[in-house]
Formats: sequence, structure tokens, C-alpha cells
Amino acid sequence: MRFEKLVIVLYLVLREFVLELYSPDVFERYFFKGYKRLGKFTVTAYESSEISCGKFSDGRTAINMKVDYGICAIDPEVIPLGVVLYIPEYGYFITADTGKKVKGRIIDIYLKSIEACKRFGNKVLSVYLVKF
Repeated sequence: MRFEKLVIVLYLVLREFVLELYSPDVFERYFFKGYKRLGKFTVTAYESSEISCGKFSDGRTAINMKVDYGICAIDPEVIPLGVVLYIPEYGYFITADTGKKVKGRIIDIYLKSIEACKRFGNKVLSVYLVKF
């Protein structure tokens, strides 16, 4: 019985510690260093079917991540792979993919369906690099 109580107490203490460690306030206080404005980019949308990706429609990115919301394709000569971008009104995106038509100041964000991509269209938006 004592062992079970000890396990429960440890669980409650560690749970609070882990929740505190990963809370946005703690993350910003210790890891977040601000934003760097990259300027205006043409932002388009893609999805992972053959319609958008052709023969590369395996659901994996250029750095072998599973394609999901929060992933974007960029030109690695303009923005490096593996960084986090912030696009106001749309959120945070990991630069994990490239594309044959993504050249220069174009960012292609992942959306779930071709209909959502068509609704999104092309937009010229300010883009920020998240500094850690």
C-alpha cells in the first residue's frame, strides 16, 4: 500500500513539473528569442496527393517528416530547411519540404484537401523567422 501511495505522489509531482516545463510561458522564458522579419512572400497551399505532388506523393517531406498541418515547403536557397516560421493569422510552420515550383520567395503551406488549397489561393503575406 505504501508503494502505491508513493507512485501516486510521484506521478502527481512529476506531472505538474512536466506540464510546467512545457507550458508556453516557460518555453518563451527560456527558449524563445524573438522573431526576425523576413519580408513579404507569396504563400500558396498544397496537399499530399498526386495532383499537388506528382510522383512524390508518398506523404513524407524532403527531410522525411510525415506531412501534416504546420509543415511548409520552401526554397532552401532562400530559407533553410528545419527552421520555424510564423505567418500572422495562419500560425507556425516548420520548413520541412521543398517543391519543384517552390522557387524564390514562395512558401507552400500544407492543407488537408485540394478544396482547401483552392480556397486558400495565393496570398502575399509577411513572414517571420522564429529565433530560439
